Amino acid sequence: MQKMMSVIDESSTSEEICQWRSEFKEKAREQRYLESKLQQDKKVARFLAIAVATVLLLILPFDKLIIKPQHWPHPAFEWRIIIVVVCIVSAYSVIHQKTSKQLKKLVLAFIAFFLFNVQAIVLTYQDHYVLHVIFDVIIIVIIYSSTLLSLKLSSLLCVGYAIIGSLNIIFTKTLDTHTVGMVLVAYLSANLVGTIISQLEHRLRRELFLRKEQLKDAALKMESFAFRDALTNIPNRRSFDDSFENHQKSARRLAAEHRNVCLIISDIDFFKKVNDTYGHDVGDIVLVKFSQFLAESIRPNDAVYRFGGEEFIMILQNIKAHEATEKIRSIIKQLNERVFTIPEINYPITASFGLAFLKPEENSRDIIARADKMLYQAKANGRNQLCIDTTGTF
Repeated sequence: MQKMMSVIDESSTSEEICQWRSEFKEKAREQRYLESKLQQDKKVARFLAIAVATVLLLILPFDKLIIKPQHWPHPAFEWRIIIVVVCIVSAYSVIHQKTSKQLKKLVLAFIAFFLFNVQAIVLTYQDHYVLHVIFDVIIIVIIYSSTLLSLKLSSLLCVGYAIIGSLNIIFTKTLDTHTVGMVLVAYLSANLVGTIISQLEHRLRRELFLRKEQLKDAALKMESFAFRDALTNIPNRRSFDDSFENHQKSARRLAAEHRNVCLIISDIDFFKKVNDTYGHDVGDIVLVKFSQFLAESIRPNDAVYRFGGEEFIMILQNIKAHEATEKIRSIIKQLNERVFTIPEINYPITASFGLAFLKPEENSRDIIARADKMLYQAKANGRNQLCIDTTGTF
C-alpha cells in the first residue's frame, strides 16, 4: 500500500497541468482525457440543446409583449421555430459523434449559430427593453461551466460575444449612461465569473483523471508484484495457479491434434552448498541467472515460473514428446558448458529435471506430483539429468 501511495504524488498534478490553459502539458494525455469524457460531454451537450429548445418554446407566448409590432408574428415566430428545430437536430446529431474532435466541432457550430441568432433577435425587441442581458449572462456562464470547450476557446468565444452584445445594445437601444454602465458591468462580470468557474472546473476534472490514471498504474504494478517473483522477476507460483486453467484448455485442444502440453520441474543441483559456501548474495545471483537462462530458452507461447526456493516450472506448449525431450537435454548440455558464469564459482551450475505430459482433464496437483516424482528420480540417479513420465504422450 505504501508503494501504491508513493506513486500518487500530490505535487505531480500541478506539474502535469498547465496553470493558465488548465490543460495537460502532454498532448497524448490531454487527448486521452478528452476521449475519456466524450460520453459525458455528449450527455451535457444533448441536455443543453434540448433545454434551449424547451425554454424557447416556453417563452414563445410572451414574445408578443417585448417584440416590436412590425416583427410579430412574422418573421419572429418563424425564426423562433427554426431555432427550436436546429436545437432538436443538434441534440440528435450529438449521439452520432464518434470522437471528441467531432463533438467539439458540432458544439462550436451550434453555439456560434445560437449566439448569432440571439444577437439578431435583440434587434426585434422594443427599444427600451434590455432585460435580455440577463439571458446573455446566463448563456456566457453556461458556456464556461459546461467545459464542452477548452478554457481558451470558451474565453475567446464569450469575450467576443460580450463585445458584440454590448455594442448591439448601446447602438440599437435608447439607454441612459447608468444603464450602459450596468450592461457593461454585467458582461464583464459574466466573463470574469465564467473564467474562474471554467478554470477551476477544467483543472479539477483533469486532476481527478490524473489520479485515476495514477491509481490504475499503481494497481497494475501491485498486480505485477503479486504475480511475479520479486528476485527473478519471472512469474511466480501464484501466476502458475492463475494460468493453469489455460494450460488445461490447451491440453484438451491439442490432444485432438496429437500434440502435448508438458510440465517440467527443475531444481538447481547442490544449491544449498552454493548458499553455505559463497553466501546468499551469490545464491541470489545464481537464481537470477538461471531463471533468465530458462526464460530465454523457451518459445514465446511457453512459460517459466519460479515455484519456490531453487525450484522452477516450465510449461512447453504444442509440442511432441521427442521435441520436449530434446529441448530439455539441450538446456542440460548448455548448463554443463557454463552458458552463464559467476565469478565466485569455478564450476558449472547444473540442474535436474522431471518432465510429465499434461492430461486433458488433469489438475495441477496431480501433474506436479508426477513431474516431481521424475525430478526425485533424476536426483537419485546422480542429478544433472532428465527423467520423464511418458504417461499420455503423443
